[in-house]
Amino acid sequence: MGQVTVFSGVQRRRYWSDEQKHALVSAISAPGANVAEISRLADVRPGQIYRWRRQLEQAGQSICPTFMIIRTKSWKA
Repeated sequence: MGQVTVFSGVQRRRYWSDEQKHALVSAISAPGANVAEISRLADVRPGQIYRWRRQLEQAGQSICPTFMIIRTKSWKA
């Protein structure tokens, strides 16, 4: 049987800090990461993690690795 979370009081939504969001987004960016498993462990829907990643990218705070073309001078052995 799964865990049941009861929210009481005025605030009924969970709060995720920026550090937690960054950690989850960077976790799904790792090679071989399984988004469904990571989201299940964090008790959040996969779509929410993707939304956070999109929001971070739009804010210019991309966590995902980027690639750059590097040109080198040819040399003779």
